[in-house]
Amino acid sequence: MTVEQLLEKTYQSSCEAMETLEQFLYDVDNSSSDESRGNYQHLKVIGNRIFD
Repeated sequence: MTVEQLLEKTYQSSCEAMETLEQFLYDVDNSSSDESRGNYQHLKVIGNRIFD
């Protein structure tokens, strides 16, 4: 999943949005790319959406 996909989607609940963001950050941590969790520290969950 890309950041753009995270930001476009409206989730069923705030819990689902938080879990999706957590999974995205976990995937970033475990990827072989040069990205890190710090690159995405500006992402936040408000209601049932993820914002930049």
